[in-house]
Amino acid sequence: MENNENFKKDNINDTELQSKNTEIAKNFIENMLKILKVDAKVEIQEKQSAVILQIESDDSKFLIGPHGETMHAIQTILNAQLFKGSKLSKKVLIDVDHYREKQEDILKEKTQKAIEKCLQSAKPVSLDFMNAYERHIVHELVLEDGRVVSESFGKEPRRFVKIFIK
Repeated sequence: MENNENFKKDNINDTELQSKNTEIAKNFIENMLKILKVDAKVEIQEKQSAVILQIESDDSKFLIGPHGETMHAIQTILNAQLFKGSKLSKKVLIDVDHYREKQEDILKEKTQKAIEKCLQSAKPVSLDFMNAYERHIVHELVLEDGRVVSESFGKEPRRFVKIFIK
């Protein structure tokens, strides 16, 4: 594993630093997969607010785990270990066989239904417990909609979003 010293700025610009750190993250994941004896391909997808390391593998169920827990654990380890003390502008996310992408589509659909239910009933609507990234997606969708507002409640890991009519 590379030393955290690799993440310190050595007179390079933020774009170069982000690119270097992304490559180190990709190498970390590839090495971890080798240790686990998982045959997989890792590709980098640049998004506006995050870098996604897309993992393609025949062992995707193993890497995803129940409800994405293993995938999220890998992501947490990656970000905690490799980017400790780093001032990265983008978070690094892990996605296995587009699982995260599919879950986001489902979350967006549930959020739209909750918005419509809130508007029709004029009563607040609570969504299921979700992680910070999922809550962020919901809050962004609510903000884009403009007809309702949202707020997070509860304590980790049992935080949820409630949608209210404006």
